[in-house]
Amino acid sequence: MRKTVWVLLAFLLAAGFVWGTGGKEAGPAEAEEMVGAATTNGGTVYATLAEYEKATGKKITEFRESPAMSEKVAAGELPPVEQRLPEQPVVFVPHESIGIYGGQFVGPYAVGEQSAVESSQYTEVFELAPNGRDVIPNLVAGYTLSDDYTVLTMQLREGMKWSDGTPLTADDCLFWYNDILQNENLTPAVGGVWTAGGDLVKVTTRGDYTVRFEFAGANPSVLQRLYASGFPEMFRPKHYLSKFHPTYNADVEKLAKDEGFDSWWAMFQSKGERGERQSNLDLPVVFPWVLTDITSRDEHYYERNPYYFKIDSMGNQLPYIDTMLSLPGTETFTFKAMSGELDIYKGEMADYVAYKENEEKGDYRLLMCDEAEGSKVTYSFNQNHKDPVLREIFGDIRFRQAMSLAINRDEIKEIVYRGTGIPRQATVIPATTYYEDWMGEYFAEYDVDEANELLDEMGLKWDRNEEFRLRPDGDTLSVIIEMLSIGPWGAPQVNELVKEYWEAVGVKTTIKSVEFNLYLERGLANERDMGLWIMDSANELVNYINPNQFYPPWGWNAIFGAGVEWEKWLKTNGAEGLKPPDWAQRIYELAGKLPMLEAGTDEYMATGRELMALNVQNLVHIGTVGLTQFPCTVSNALVNVPDKGHWSGVYHFWAYYDPEQWYLKK
Repeated sequence: MRKTVWVLLAFLLAAGFVWGTGGKEAGPAEAEEMVGAATTNGGTVYATLAEYEKATGKKITEFRESPAMSEKVAAGELPPVEQRLPEQPVVFVPHESIGIYGGQFVGPYAVGEQSAVESSQYTEVFELAPNGRDVIPNLVAGYTLSDDYTVLTMQLREGMKWSDGTPLTADDCLFWYNDILQNENLTPAVGGVWTAGGDLVKVTTRGDYTVRFEFAGANPSVLQRLYASGFPEMFRPKHYLSKFHPTYNADVEKLAKDEGFDSWWAMFQSKGERGERQSNLDLPVVFPWVLTDITSRDEHYYERNPYYFKIDSMGNQLPYIDTMLSLPGTETFTFKAMSGELDIYKGEMADYVAYKENEEKGDYRLLMCDEAEGSKVTYSFNQNHKDPVLREIFGDIRFRQAMSLAINRDEIKEIVYRGTGIPRQATVIPATTYYEDWMGEYFAEYDVDEANELLDEMGLKWDRNEEFRLRPDGDTLSVIIEMLSIGPWGAPQVNELVKEYWEAVGVKTTIKSVEFNLYLERGLANERDMGLWIMDSANELVNYINPNQFYPPWGWNAIFGAGVEWEKWLKTNGAEGLKPPDWAQRIYELAGKLPMLEAGTDEYMATGRELMALNVQNLVHIGTVGLTQFPCTVSNALVNVPDKGHWSGVYHFWAYYDPEQWYLKK
């Protein structure tokens, strides 16, 4: 049977989880509760108007628009709203209530950090379901994925348009495929989702609204990978960008020089840049809002996209909010949030008391959001250490068990994270379908006596002063915690506590702050005693696509660096590096297998469960406190923002909560 998904599947309701709704906010109409639709983090969504009407028995007979758009229609600047929407728009039932049009949303902006405004521009081909793994058709009306996972067919929305009113068609996908993906200047290396089976994907079209992606090998996680890309990379506005491409413009080099670029491809990339680094005001997009101005003070202004492809269940075209303003000035954001100048802001726990004290004065509500991290500060002993004595000690599971038992996680939670989070081992978050409770609890209790017994059992004797333990060669047993100067948050305080805990069981501990590039270089060169980072790839989506924190060398660019020599051995079939133990070889095998399985199947569940179990049982990573929280200020005027949820780059920050359905009370 073919896997055909032309509708939003009802099973996603069962697979998802419930978000706090708080009190009902009065509006022009209450949001209906629907049956048989997909629940997102912001509300309830139907892939098409036809699906909404079929599921609810309700008809949407006319469309409405914001007064600002009506004025432009009356002035002859825009066609009527029914001509601006696709034939089958997405129907969105808001989180709390049908919104009202108007207002300006104000949020923070900082290059390198996703702000509320810029992250609201994410418009994925597929939206992520609340279970953190399955996807929902978003930009496209539907899709089919063949039984062997080699052919993905997308059905575009007929009548859908770019923000300048030009139709979005399959030709925009062919432009990306032929002229961007296969152009070496624009795409020096092609990999990942587009090379499943070892060869470049083949893209063909049928008519204006059907696109077929044919892979050389099975690509079962393709849908999740396309969500993770954030922006619809395979749909680019050919009618606009082609003028900056040599295939379509013989004078493109002269044009590049005239515009101050060194090459045509530098110009092309600049003209087509989207997201937080977008500077081209003329670029057509499919996002809820369109960038219209960047002032000399680096303020970014956005206006609603008159051709946005979503409506609410009353036929109102989204988004509700007219304009967005993204303010620069990182150092003043905290004060702006407390004074009520920002409509939404992610703060830090260090400022929690100040946020709480200013809640009434700033006219905002203070929410606590989870960070979807398995462990905020995570340690990984280097089992491939160049020093053969330390390699043997670190490779002994009893040592890693002892070091874990010696950590007082409850104290870390109270002192560093203000009582938020969960003391736990470094593993995936509980929302992961193959997670089991024992994984978070494994050797995570605080037990100094048992830690000492394990170290004694290893033969690590105390020195004559009974201050520190001795290595088998008679030297003092000492470890160096190298910490990135950029984080993770709370690491300096956690490290000081861990130093105290480990020295209490006789392991001399030194803390050293290292610059980012040097830290990575030392990891790749196998020169660290241990790695320290966040267990930030702890959700099911990332682990399905690429569980790199759970196989040697554990993390991108050897961020943990606990198995670089094992990685060499595995990648060279034993020609280089150190031979891993059987359990590590099995981990490597499972990590390669997981992305090749269909999510949710029995084999997928068994593979994910075994992969996580082996990591936990061998204490590759030692966690401290996970699922920590941060304070978030939300203006009391801003409606349809869930009271609870995750905030993470994996989930595209605020885009996860569907900002197009937020609105501002008058």
